[in-house]
Formats: sequence, C-alpha cells, structure tokens
Amino acid sequence: MTGALRLFSVFHANLDFSAIPEPDLPRVIDRCYWPLLSLVEEERIPIGFEASGRTLARLAAEDPEWLKAYRALVERDLIEPVASGWAQLVAPLVPADVNADNLALGRAAYAELLERTPTTWFVGEQTWADGLADLYLDCGARRLVMEWNNPASQRRELRPLRGRPARVVGRSGRALPILWNDCVLFQKVQRVAHGQIPADDLWRTLSPWRGEGVPQAHCLYGGDVEIFDYRPGHPEPAGAERGVEMARLRALFAGLAREPGIGFRLPVHVHAEEGHGPLVTLASSADPLPCKKQPRYNPTRWAVSGRDGLGMNTACYRLRRDGRAARALGGRGADPRDLVELWRSDLRTRATEEKIDGFHRALGRASERCREELARCLPPLGEGDDAVLVNGSGAPWAGQPVAVPLVLEPGRLAAAEVAAIGGTGPLDCPAQLEVESRYRDGSVRRASAVLEPELAVGGRLRLRLCPVRERASEADGVPERPTTAKVSLSLLPHRGGAIEELVFPELGPAPLLGTVPHGTFDAIEYTPDFYSGHVLAVDDHARKTTDLSPAAIAWCHRGAVRDTVEARVETRLGLWRKR
Repeated sequence: MTGALRLFSVFHANLDFSAIPEPDLPRVIDRCYWPLLSLVEEERIPIGFEASGRTLARLAAEDPEWLKAYRALVERDLIEPVASGWAQLVAPLVPADVNADNLALGRAAYAELLERTPTTWFVGEQTWADGLADLYLDCGARRLVMEWNNPASQRRELRPLRGRPARVVGRSGRALPILWNDCVLFQKVQRVAHGQIPADDLWRTLSPWRGEGVPQAHCLYGGDVEIFDYRPGHPEPAGAERGVEMARLRALFAGLAREPGIGFRLPVHVHAEEGHGPLVTLASSADPLPCKKQPRYNPTRWAVSGRDGLGMNTACYRLRRDGRAARALGGRGADPRDLVELWRSDLRTRATEEKIDGFHRALGRASERCREELARCLPPLGEGDDAVLVNGSGAPWAGQPVAVPLVLEPGRLAAAEVAAIGGTGPLDCPAQLEVESRYRDGSVRRASAVLEPELAVGGRLRLRLCPVRERASEADGVPERPTTAKVSLSLLPHRGGAIEELVFPELGPAPLLGTVPHGTFDAIEYTPDFYSGHVLAVDDHARKTTDLSPAAIAWCHRGAVRDTVEARVETRLGLWRKR
C-alpha cells in the first residue's frame, strides 16, 4: 500500500437525530444500518463506525441482533468502533465538566456494550475549540477525526495537509493526532448515492491524488448513516423500499476497492507508515470555533435556534449551577447523565414535538431532584434571620457582588439596612438594600440585599435587616450619565436610553461600547447609525418594533455596591422598562 491512495470512512450513526420520530427507528435500522453491515461483510471493505453511547444502547434495545452482527465484524477487523461520548453535544457551548462527563459516560458505555474502548474519537458535530484536546486525551483518545475544510479555509498552512497526518496540542503540552474528515468528499458520496450526480464526478476528484509521489490518505465518507433510503423528516425517498440508494453506495465503494492503486483502511491504520505529522492549530481569529460543512452549520445554530435553544441552554446552566451548589454543601448534586442528555445538540435544531416534550419532562424531573437536594443541604434560618448566604460555588468569593431576594411581612419596615446576625453594626463589606415594591401602608414588600462578601467555599453569612430612618433619595448626578470609579456611562434619552458611550476607566479612556452615529463612515453600506443596548422585537407577522424613541430615564437605586437607572419607553407593544 505504500504510495497508494488510502481511503477510510467514519459513518456517523445517530438514532437521536432531531427529525427522526420514535416510531421510525425500526425502519431506519432496517434501511440504513443493516445494509451498511452487509456492505462490509460481503464486499470486505473496512470502515469506521461512530455512534454515541446512547445510540449503541438504543440499538441494543431495539435490535440486539444488529449489535451482535456489528460486534462480529469488529472482531474480524472489518469495522473500527469510533467513539464520540454518551450523547452528541456541541462541546464549545457546554461547560468543560459536562463535556468531560459526556466522554467518560460514553467510554463506559463502549466498554460495556462492545467489551472494548475505542481509541479513535469523532469530534461532536465536527465543532472544535482548542480546549477540547486535553479532554479527549484524558479520556484515552489516541487520535481524533475532525473536518479539514473549514479550518483550512482560514489557515493556509493546513491546505497542503488535506491528505496528510497532523497533530493538535493541548494546553497540557500533549499532542493528539488528527485524521481529516472532508465535507466535499462525503457530500459528493451522498449525491452519488442519492442519484444527483454520476459516480464519475467523485472519481475525477480522487484521480489527482493517486499519482502523487507523497502517499495520500483521505476520508471518503464522514457523514450521516440515516440518509440513505431514508430522510429524517421525509422518510420515503424514491426507491427506498428497494434499497436503491444503499445499492448505489455499495457499488461506489466496491468499484473503488477494485481499482488498482486504491486501498481501504480502518482509521487506526491510515497513517501507520508516516507517523503523526506536524503540530497544527485549527482555530483562528476569523473562525475561533471551526465547524462543519457550509457557514450555516456554525455554533450559533445550536445556541439560539430550534425551539427556544437559548432557553434550553439557560435552563441547563441553571440546573448545573444548583447541582454544583448542592455538591459544595455536601449533597449529591445533579446527575451528570441528566446534564449530558439535556444538552444534546439534537434537541436544539429541527427536533420533533415528542423530543421537545421529552426534554421538558426530563428537565422538570432533574430540576425537582436537584431543588430537593439543595433544600436538604441548606442550613435552616435562625431566629431573627432574614437570609443565610452560602458560598456553594467551587471557588472563594473575593468581593463579587451578590443579590439576595427578600420578601417581608406587611408593616415590618419602612426603611432598613443590611447587617450580619450577631453583629452590632453594618457589615464589614459594602452592602445596600434595594426596595422593589411596597405594601399599601408604605412598608417594604420585596427587596434585594446587595453586598460584596468575602466567603470561603462553603462559607456562610447570616443576614438580617435592621430598621433605619428613611432617608430622602440622593439627587446628585444625572441619570443619563451615571458614573462611578469603575464605570462611566452615557445614555441617549432620545433613542430609548441606548448606550452612547461605555467606558471602563481602569482599562482606558476609549469607550468599548456605544453608538456609531449616522454618516460616520463614507462607505454607503455603513452609513446608518448603529446602536448598543437597544431592543428590537419581531412579531409573528414579521413587523419590527424598536425602542429607539424618547425615553424617561431615572434613578432606581443608589448605594455602596451599585447604582441602577431605568429607561421607560412607550411602544406600540406597551411600556418597555430597561434597567
């Protein structure tokens, strides 16, 4: 094989695919998964097969005979299991500890279901961040499969390495070999199988690499399994009942395998002769999180799209926060598997209604368990306590601002300050009480105790409110231009309180955010005015409403920790309040 064109494949299997309804799983396995095993068995063409631990577990439950046949081909070195974790996540959008749990849970599932642990790993959703290398190394990965096309489009030094080995280095200094996936090649394979282009188009792409003196190794296919004779969301392509697309795929692979000077290898053997190649960097300033295929497949697709992807991610972060707090207080915290499964990327695109419902049910159960555990771990309020502040994070608090919401009984206090239980005076850190609402008699109904405590991990501070004489609100300073030692802000009353300039004096005198006035730039496409801190709402009929109209700006709270201003803007959708 020295000097020949080496081809390898990593078929990406995912029974969690967002648009596959649960009743279709048997059809997907029959049409897509079994024919792939037949291709390998009968043509004796080695492939890599990547599946999450969840997908393997579902295959074992849905069709145990398929998993048995798969394992037999693994034993014969015709299939190499390629790992990706317990579930498919977009790693750069997920905290590092959740990513580490995902990889560890996947590794355990492969060991249980396959009785072996893969050494080749497939980067989830083919979306990369430089911090991932160490996570994969820590879970035992010896090589990664990652797309070449997008990183190489921004980093010229990667372009000669399309069919060559390379390595990425982690922050720990350890290096990890890379096998390049190629979205142009695997999309051509898909189009050949779908009957959209003739096989000759793919042959013409491969031909120049056969005659080069330097050995070439290319990933012929690194895409989905579930798109041959099935379409997620549209399950009946023409000829699916006869296996037309799988037949085309099989003919393509078999034809290439018979061609002189071309050989198929398992991913683990692709670069056995050449070594690991140069050290490279995949991220760039132009593309810090390289992703797969065309530009629409970028991390924001999973951050804000789908059915309230932003809300889903926020709920996951909240569950993780509460779980970490419970663990810091001696409890169990959130189940790592709950967090991993709730962060699945397939819930954040074109997910079916049943998958969305399943997410909210699972989130509700996990959140309730976590709340109960947190309540069990929290210290009880003592007599006279209004609150007990506990550092449930994993790091000491060194004066970070904390807001503690409080609800008081009617008639108790007209004005108050925050003190420590047992103390004789004010706290030894900056603190203030921000009144949010009052009862009809003028007493405080809801308020926030805002302070900057210094607390070790697990440290506790008992708080109470002490009555003081009500003081007239301070009138100094202009609310449109609130200024402190650390922040200088200028707002635009005639533009809804949008930010004119935001300066952090400790960093420098120039504003870091603000308004670019109309006509600042000569280029016509940049002549409109651009705003920061404004609001744009789009209704179901695509009508836009902004808050760029005159606003009433006033102080809300002023104190030792923070000053708060509020802009009120009347719009056709009602009164908007911005703080």
